[in-house]
Amino acid sequence: MESPSDAVDGSAPPASTPAPGRDPLGVEPLGHVPALDGIRALAVAAVLLFHGDIPGALGGFLGVSVFFTLSGFLITTLLLVQWDQQSSISLRDFWTRRFRRLLPASWFTMGLVLVMGLVGLWDTEQLRSLRGDVPWSMAELVNWHFIASARTYGDSFTPPSPLEHFWSLAIEQQFYVLLPLLLVGMLGLARRRVGPSASLRRTLVPLCVVLGVLVAASALANGILAGRSIDRAYFGTDTRAAELLVGALLACLVPRGRRATGRRVRALTLGLGAAGLATLVWLVATAQLSDMWLYPWGLLLTSVATAAVVLAVLQRGAATRVLSWSPLPELGRISYGVYLLHWPIFLWLTPARTGWSTWPLFALRVAVTLVASVAMFRLLERPIRTGAVLARPRRALGAVGIAAVLLVTGTLVVTRDLPPPPDYLEPRAADDLTVGEVPTTATTTTVAPSTSTTDGPASSVAPTTTAPPVRPQRVLYIGDSIAATLEDPLIAALNERGISAASAVGPGCGVVTGFPAREDGSVVSFTSACNDAVPLRQRDAVAAFGPDLVVALSSWESVDRVVDGVWHPFGSPEAEATLMRLYDEMVARTSVSGAAVAIATMPPYVAGEVRTPNDREQGQLRALNALLGDVVERSPARVTTMPFAEMICPSEPCPPAVDGVVLRPRDGVHFDDPAGARWAAARVADHIAGMDLGSI
Repeated sequence: MESPSDAVDGSAPPASTPAPGRDPLGVEPLGHVPALDGIRALAVAAVLLFHGDIPGALGGFLGVSVFFTLSGFLITTLLLVQWDQQSSISLRDFWTRRFRRLLPASWFTMGLVLVMGLVGLWDTEQLRSLRGDVPWSMAELVNWHFIASARTYGDSFTPPSPLEHFWSLAIEQQFYVLLPLLLVGMLGLARRRVGPSASLRRTLVPLCVVLGVLVAASALANGILAGRSIDRAYFGTDTRAAELLVGALLACLVPRGRRATGRRVRALTLGLGAAGLATLVWLVATAQLSDMWLYPWGLLLTSVATAAVVLAVLQRGAATRVLSWSPLPELGRISYGVYLLHWPIFLWLTPARTGWSTWPLFALRVAVTLVASVAMFRLLERPIRTGAVLARPRRALGAVGIAAVLLVTGTLVVTRDLPPPPDYLEPRAADDLTVGEVPTTATTTTVAPSTSTTDGPASSVAPTTTAPPVRPQRVLYIGDSIAATLEDPLIAALNERGISAASAVGPGCGVVTGFPAREDGSVVSFTSACNDAVPLRQRDAVAAFGPDLVVALSSWESVDRVVDGVWHPFGSPEAEATLMRLYDEMVARTSVSGAAVAIATMPPYVAGEVRTPNDREQGQLRALNALLGDVVERSPARVTTMPFAEMICPSEPCPPAVDGVVLRPRDGVHFDDPAGARWAAARVADHIAGMDLGSI
């Protein structure tokens, strides 16, 4: 994000004499206030802490909201000063200054990301995301691209795009295009209605009213759309505009006299600033992206608190002195570059690559980011912004054209010949059934009766007989994407043991009905078809294959669920009762022809190359395994559990490798390495082959 000094001093047009026939209304130029750079430094620091997974910074993403509000205030102040001094706003000059300030660094970052991909630092899914992210980022519309493309099931297990953070830059650029148009229109209309000699208050009142209405409309849209999709509310320009407009409204309400003259007013302003700063600290420490109260109230509270802090630092009090402490303004000056570069650097320097723990790794990431940001500021941003480089418009346009060609060409080169996404993450039709039959032979399993003979009289104890074990002959395998990673090796392993097998797995779906939901109660969009597909898939597979054993393996049942329109947070008594009912229904569907059912316990996740599990999901998996025991005990059908968790995790904490084989290397969830999948499938096949269906 650009620094305040760049937004005002460095980019402002030179003052000029008032337009003929009118006196300036007295909009007060802001000048350079180092404490405003300090605010931006704290905001970018919050973002770094959040992306570094530092404890106590769950809400660090709200640093972007602080950026928005501060930018809205600074840009609106700049435009009002120009309008007051020149009786007009030069849109061309304003947009030229904005693009000279923002485009070089952002396009350089895109080029750097492509080079990092060329040398092999991004995996296949990240490279695939760049195909769309680069051109949409160049057009400053990538936030709408994220909304339109939505998230697929595979996205849940792939590392983020190296350009994912460009969504906020796109919103700011769109704001910079639209805000001057609004100001030109409203100020011109006000001048015609109240006359050029009207007071500043009468001239700006209509603009302030419109800005207030737009804040309310944007917040309303945010709240409504968040109920349908948090991504829509989070990434939308219309739903995030309120945070920028709060800053614009502050500039409109206090165009001059920002320093309070009365003792009481000054004390109140400083007190509100202190309260605002405390509120921001609390929000950064406690807010979470999935908190529904955040949309719109938490975002609005962040913006209002930021506005209070901004107004307080303009009083030249204690807050001003603290935020003017030299390291903070220095960080604020390069905050735009820090924001641009930190995300690809953080994605590059991962725990898997470095072997470092949280705090040492965070220190490394920040150090590399700061060094790179300072270099980019001195060698690229400042020379272009000040006109030392590409001062002539023709040269600047030519450079833009060349850079655009290089970025597009580079994207095509870096993302060429990519393999398709993994099959285990791709959705499947409800009637998809993979079958591996083995030749049938008439066999009988007998056990000789146990007899006892001696040289003496015959024993009076009657001879005993033991019923032969009933081994599975036809196994139907159902489950989610974890099950899908074992599909082919498990069928092969069962066939090797003389067992016919079929798979009716459904990536993105579990084995029970209902709609998997996020922590806020919103349905996970890519699972919306599962409620109907799951029972259809299971009934058709049972009818087509005729199993004597059905094995269910899925972790989707460990999340929140919407059933019959009611949200059930996982772990609540209501959710537990509902989930047990859904399991009963699954058992009834799959055992309708007399088959036994084995439900696999699910192993904890482990840290992988692209994903680290959190405590919540690990606890939910443990709770699910405990609940499966209750399902078995209460079911009237032939149902048991299969100790899959113990096979994969023979010790605590769950080891990433067993018998020298790394089982889940990439995301720590799926058996995404062939060797690991074969190892796990063999253990499952051995367990199935040794089961006695007669004892279930």
